[in-house]
Amino acid sequence: MPFFLVDKKKNNRKRKADGKSRKNGMPKTKKSKKVEDEEITSESEHESDHVERKQVESDDETPEEIRKRAAEKLLAQKAAALKEKDNEDNDQLSAQLRQEHRERIGRQFKHIADLYEPPKEEDIRWCRWCKLDVVTCITVMPDGSAIFTGSKDGSIVKWSSVTGEKLHVVHGIRKKHSQSTGHDGAVLALAVSYNGKFLASGGKDTNIYVWNPKDCQLIHTLNGHRSAIISLVFRDDSHDLFSCSQRISNSALMKIWNLDEMAIMDTISAPDLAAVDCLKGNKPITACGRDSNIIVWKLDKNDNVSATYSGRRDQQNSNNISSKKVQNSPTSLIHCAAIDCIRYIDDQHAISGACDNSLAVWKLPKSRYPVATVRNAHDGRDSSKPSESWITSVASVRRSDLVASGSHDGFVKFWKCGDDFRSINLLFSVPVDGFINGLEFSSKGNFIVAAVGKQQRLGRWIPSFKN
Repeated sequence: MPFFLVDKKKNNRKRKADGKSRKNGMPKTKKSKKVEDEEITSESEHESDHVERKQVESDDETPEEIRKRAAEKLLAQKAAALKEKDNEDNDQLSAQLRQEHRERIGRQFKHIADLYEPPKEEDIRWCRWCKLDVVTCITVMPDGSAIFTGSKDGSIVKWSSVTGEKLHVVHGIRKKHSQSTGHDGAVLALAVSYNGKFLASGGKDTNIYVWNPKDCQLIHTLNGHRSAIISLVFRDDSHDLFSCSQRISNSALMKIWNLDEMAIMDTISAPDLAAVDCLKGNKPITACGRDSNIIVWKLDKNDNVSATYSGRRDQQNSNNISSKKVQNSPTSLIHCAAIDCIRYIDDQHAISGACDNSLAVWKLPKSRYPVATVRNAHDGRDSSKPSESWITSVASVRRSDLVASGSHDGFVKFWKCGDDFRSINLLFSVPVDGFINGLEFSSKGNFIVAAVGKQQRLGRWIPSFKN
């Protein structure tokens, strides 16, 4: 039924003028209708009642009040929609900030292995310098702008990672370069600090040289080792430098240096050491060579505590595993030879390579033995003797599931770590002829560099490659 809005003032005047509406001087009032309870028989009756109720409510509102109420309702709806959108944006922003914070403190793990594909020929660049063609070690600047290599002739070369151009050369001490401040002998280890302020190099002359990576000028020389320095690494969040030297007189040394003060902080002795690695704020980990063990060191001002993890599961251990179970274990012979290389994957996992051509993933500190292994990781040029292709280097994209390994079987292999690091699966192989004496990923993981030589880094146990 149609209805009209009437002004209240006009309605009152009309009632006063109507004399028939009065009786005994009193205005006639309508009796309130009694509302009787009725049974709702259909939806149409309910809807009609609802419409009539709205009409009654609307009779008491002016057009301005109706427009105001409609505007307020529209504003409330838009405000609710904007608030919901802001909440979603805030949630996305909070998630992004949390992820950036976890990446900054080194807690964000990335699953990126499936995104990588084998490189094309035009994506591989060769940089040659040394006459002996034996590059022994390699490292990358934190921003990925430059690469440093060390060679058996004692030279250190700085390369552009974009063009492959040679940027600077530090010659070793030779008759032709008597004025050189470089190494007197082979360079066996290189490391760059987390902010690119220091470059450290070590070699057969038992000295550690600290350089300015920008202009390759010598800053300081650190002395204290008694044998060749074979491994160097900086702690990710500081200028603390860890150095390992070769075994001599039944012991090897690991020294800790503070390059802000250019002073030694501590010296640790072990039966044998082959490599060292360390993460941001983490404990250093060492590969113990012929002992087939790895050691995680907890450094303290008063005492240094170490935890040893065995690569030989065929030995009796503190877990009271019976000899029958140990002999039948699928990993009983893993890492039965010297462990030559090791690298942290994240704060609780590390990967190592051994002379028995095996790769192993360690879960620290929960498991005393490898949690995932790969036998005959590099098949070797002679398929009947795969064990001769021992693992010479390993690398990892920090806090991700991508790792790489090198040997002298003619390939650099890329692997994916499975869920909870219980498996290692081959992704693809890249053909590279020579001894892979070093591997290093860039900090972003967008490229990898390899130190390739005709000879092994520490000796000449296998005939050199002709090419």
